[in-house]
Amino acid sequence: MPFDFTNHFIASMAYKSVAAQQMSREAEFFSSKLNLQEVQRIGLSTANISVNPPLRAGLGYIETRHYQYSFPGDGVVTKGTNSNGVIFGFPERGKLAYVTKKDPFGEYGTTLDESLSTIANLPSCLDTNSAFVLARQWLVNISVDVSGLEKLHNPLTSQEYFYDPPLSPEIYQATIALSKPPPAIHKVKYIPIFNVTWGGTPDENPPVWVRIFGTTKELMHLRMENTTFLKRPPIVISNAFELNATPDPPLKELTPPSPASQTNANPSQSDTNRPAPFRRRVEGN
Repeated sequence: MPFDFTNHFIASMAYKSVAAQQMSREAEFFSSKLNLQEVQRIGLSTANISVNPPLRAGLGYIETRHYQYSFPGDGVVTKGTNSNGVIFGFPERGKLAYVTKKDPFGEYGTTLDESLSTIANLPSCLDTNSAFVLARQWLVNISVDVSGLEKLHNPLTSQEYFYDPPLSPEIYQATIALSKPPPAIHKVKYIPIFNVTWGGTPDENPPVWVRIFGTTKELMHLRMENTTFLKRPPIVISNAFELNATPDPPLKELTPPSPASQTNANPSQSDTNRPAPFRRRVEGN
């Protein structure tokens, strides 16, 4: 069978339009159920929507002012086992699997260290118990079979922290290798960020991971590596190849107006004062 170049590498405007509409509706469902602070409805006029060709892995992604919604699956639910013996899978095609808040700490500092120092002094409206309850309810809201998930994967909740002063690379490696606390000069500072996972720690690529900012109880990150527990129907475009074979409409070329038409439009304006076509005046401060 010859290689299908078009459907691997090219997405027509007709296909993009249909896919973008369905992706937008799914993103709006997640936004509503997760209480995300989207200020506008999600659509082509309010978001950056990237659509992959029909045979590429994943439908694409949507990027709004504050969040990114990703549909990364390749259509084949593949299971395996990582180095820690944790069973994992890959998202199904057509399902929204990742939701991430963009630049979550930008308002708290210009560098990571500055942001962490600021966030460490903020109060938290959550602890590990209430963070788990909130994360679990969010999964229920977006139609995750949480009971089925927990039959196979144990939940785990942790609060993030950092050391002050920061650990040197040598001390950090020794701490990890020996599983011992660092020297007493390095104080643990907890920050109001909570990770709720099912099937391993965040570093172990768990099937489901929810990260929450405890100060505002906002979602920072939702990642579902195994979407078989998500009971939302996948986006399926049955006539994808037909849509993708539809030629795009021709592009319109813009031509500058002729000098005669400019003169007729404003005969009182002199040639010496008329700005050049398609130039913008730049004024200094």
